[in-house]
Amino acid sequence: MKAQTLAAVSLAAGAVSAMPYNSQFPKYTVKRASGFADGTTVAAFWGQSTEDLSDVCADDSFDIVIMAFVTSLNPPKLNFGKDTGTPSSAQSAKSGWSLFDGTQASTNGKSLAEQISGCQQAGKKVMISFGGDVNYSNATFSSSDEAKQGADYLWNLFLGGTDSQDLRPFGSDVTLDGVDLDNESGDGSYYEDLVKELRSKMSGNSTKQYYISAEPMCSFYDQSDSSIPDTILSQLDFVNVQFYNNEQQGIGGSDFKTTIQGWAKKFASANPSPKLFLGIPGGPNAAHNNVQSADEIKTTIESVKNMNLTGFGGVGIWDAGHAMQNTGFAAAVKSALG
Repeated sequence: MKAQTLAAVSLAAGAVSAMPYNSQFPKYTVKRASGFADGTTVAAFWGQSTEDLSDVCADDSFDIVIMAFVTSLNPPKLNFGKDTGTPSSAQSAKSGWSLFDGTQASTNGKSLAEQISGCQQAGKKVMISFGGDVNYSNATFSSSDEAKQGADYLWNLFLGGTDSQDLRPFGSDVTLDGVDLDNESGDGSYYEDLVKELRSKMSGNSTKQYYISAEPMCSFYDQSDSSIPDTILSQLDFVNVQFYNNEQQGIGGSDFKTTIQGWAKKFASANPSPKLFLGIPGGPNAAHNNVQSADEIKTTIESVKNMNLTGFGGVGIWDAGHAMQNTGFAAAVKSALG
C-alpha cells in the first residue's frame, strides 16, 4: 500500500475471472505512452519522502513520476509531505479546500512548478495521484455528479482545463501528463463516471497526450473488492499492481507467480488492455513486507519477464525517495528490465 504511513492491509484473494469486461464507455481512443509496449518503463511515486523532485527527475532510472497525493476531491485537498507549501490568497478563500501555491520557491530554491517543467523537458511524464492510505484520504464518491465534479477539479487544477487558473497549484504554465487512481477504500462506486468524464475531456484536447493509471493492491483481483472496478480497465493506460505488504501474494511470496498471472489474465480480458506494471517497494522503510535487495529484485524481474505475460509494461516503485536512498536499487530495476 502506498500511503503517508504505509499501513498494511491484506484482503482475501478469490478466483480470477476470465470473462471480458463490458462497460458503457464511448469508444474513446486510449493512447499508450511510448515505452509501455516493450516492458522497460519505470514509474516512481514522489511526494511522501525526503528527495527533491528535481533530483528524482535527474535520475535516468525513472521514466514516469507520479506525484502523491490529491487526498480528496470533495473538496480538493493536496498533500506532498515536506513539499506541501502555503496557499495563495485565492486558494485560502476556498472554504474546506487544502491546496497550495507551488509556483513559490521551495526549500531547494526552485518552485515545484519549475521542477515539474524541468522533469517534463527531460522527457519524463509527470502525473498526479488521487487517493492513498484510507486513514489520510477520501477517494470515494457518493453520486455520479460528485464523481464528475471530481473529474472537473482534476482537469482544471492539474491538466488541460482553464476554468480555475487562479487556483491551479502549479500555475497556468504547467500541465501534468495524467491522473493516477490509488483508491484503497474497497468502494469504487461511480469511478466509471469519474473516468468517463476524464477521458471525454482528454479526448477533446488535441494539444497533449494524457494518461490514466491505477494502483490496486495485489489481492484486489478478488471480485468482492471494487476499489478499481473492472469496468474501467479498458480506459486505463497502465495498472501498477502493488505487490507488497502482502507476504504470500507479493514479490517473494509463495503465491506471487499465481497472483501476477491472474492479474495479466484479467487485463487481457479488457479491450483495449492496460499495461501491467509490477509494483514494488523501493527500500527497507517503504513497506512492511516483500522488501527486496537490488540483487533480489533483479532476480524477481527476470522471473517475471520469463513468464511472458501478456501486456507487461514495466515496474512501479514506491517511492522514488526510498529507492534513491537505497543505493543502486533503481538502477538495478532499470537494468533488469533491459
